[in-house]
Amino acid sequence: MTTSIGATAGPPLPGKQESRKHRWLRGRRLVLPAAVVTQGLALVRNMLVARLLGPQQFGTAAGLLLASQFLDAALDSGLNKFVLSDRQGSRRSVAATVQFVAIVRGISAALLILLFAKPLLHFLAIDLSTPAIALLACSPLIGSAVHYDIDDRAEFGGYVRNALDEPRYAPSEMHKIILELDPKIVITTNYDQIYDTYCRSGIAAGGYNIALYTDKNIVENIRSRIRLVIKAHGCVSHPQEIILSRSSYYRARRDYPGFYEILDALFLTNTILFLGCSLTDPDIQLVLENVNLSAPSAHPHYALTQKTHHRSIKAAIKMANNIELMEYPSEDHNAALDALKILRDKVLAWRSTV
Repeated sequence: MTTSIGATAGPPLPGKQESRKHRWLRGRRLVLPAAVVTQGLALVRNMLVARLLGPQQFGTAAGLLLASQFLDAALDSGLNKFVLSDRQGSRRSVAATVQFVAIVRGISAALLILLFAKPLLHFLAIDLSTPAIALLACSPLIGSAVHYDIDDRAEFGGYVRNALDEPRYAPSEMHKIILELDPKIVITTNYDQIYDTYCRSGIAAGGYNIALYTDKNIVENIRSRIRLVIKAHGCVSHPQEIILSRSSYYRARRDYPGFYEILDALFLTNTILFLGCSLTDPDIQLVLENVNLSAPSAHPHYALTQKTHHRSIKAAIKMANNIELMEYPSEDHNAALDALKILRDKVLAWRSTV
């Protein structure tokens, strides 16, 4: 049996920073107040401008602001969305092209303001000097200087280590049960090292190899007698190789096709038990679909999940991915642990008779 896990961490060990969950909740609490403060300050600004300017001047300022926003919207090319969502958005060559397009867009907007602002303002009977129009044209030029190269690997590596390594999360009950089940191979999509460290401590020390999707000796590790943990999405120890965005998915499949052939083989020849692992993960979905199409089997894989799926969705998952869902009451994670303990006890009882 091969196990795929995405198990949750236990509490951080004492003497370290607050947990990732606490930092996340604190961040969430700051988002809404920040948005309210921003909108409130904008309202105060507009009220002050309205008090300081006469009706005609305020109308002129509002007209110019609306015209500027309209021009911005008309020339908006969605560069920020492209950089974040495109699978190649983090590549240096793509970032350079995006930066060039942004500069061209800013220059074009500035020229349009210089060419058409005067006739338009004359038509609207608004008297505005040429220097003021030139100053207005500087706005899109300044905006074009936005830096779109978001692939700061050093900063990302520091953030990942701070979030996953420094709190020193303790193993959860699920981690302990998985170790007691003692599968030959565990495939995890988690980046942290909680399960890895737990496997290499105590009585299990020396009995486990850890392999990343980038390693070239995975097949050798699979054939050896030593148990294996496969980090299918990378590890916090090598943050530059973590699979997180669409572009990183693409790079991994392009640069390490052999690893995905190994995954296909493992899923084809083993029964997989999914624990705490999202079935919507693109890697997992693609492997399951490939295996199910190339070699359909009457023997399903299994996934322990919360009872949130409609029977039609369960049937679709079974048909597309050949996964049988074993559901427990929603949010009742103790029920999931109890089910795993029963499985563990039966496995240990069977092994004692072999």
